Amino acid sequence: MPSSYTGKYASRDANGTITHVQCEDPFGNGIPLDLAEYRRRGIKPDAETLPAAPPAPTAVTPPDAGRPVLRKTEIPPDVLEQLHEESRLEMQHWQGAPARFFDAWKEGARLAGYQYFGDGTKEGLNRASDKNQLRPDYPLISSAIGVISSGERVFISTLYSFYNSEDGGELMRRCDIAGMADVVSNLDLPRRQVLAALMLSYTGW
Repeated sequence: MPSSYTGKYASRDANGTITHVQCEDPFGNGIPLDLAEYRRRGIKPDAETLPAAPPAPTAVTPPDAGRPVLRKTEIPPDVLEQLHEESRLEMQHWQGAPARFFDAWKEGARLAGYQYFGDGTKEGLNRASDKNQLRPDYPLISSAIGVISSGERVFISTLYSFYNSEDGGELMRRCDIAGMADVVSNLDLPRRQVLAALMLSYTGW
């Protein structure tokens, strides 16, 4: 599935080489990605076509106010250091997100039932090394919604929504899920932990 993120601008070093790309999801949330990760996810448009990072805003005091004109925004060193550290930690988080998502997805498949994922075997679950080897089986899950317990169907339909939000949403409606409270109130701690890990590391299927 195509990434939901869109490239906004590219930061370049003194030699004109792209160092990272600022991306934005449909809700306006932004994340910085290095060029390799940007290309791996297939985010559009091509990084080379993106404009340069916008300059920092400047504050100008009207001359008639009797104060000197401030032509350059001065950021205190400690604030600048904090911003750099936050950016570094965020980039580090998203670089490791795919691996953490797979680990949580695999645990979710184990808890929901290996028969609903991948080739439907326990051996297939154990040897899987990529999320695409554990794609959920929609026809099987859909047919099971009416017979499994309420907690099981809430969990597996919520899992499916990470793979396909449209079909997952339909499954959740069949489970009478109107909001997140309906999800967590039906789940034990291990299943809540799986969903929390998936949300924290989700970058699109």
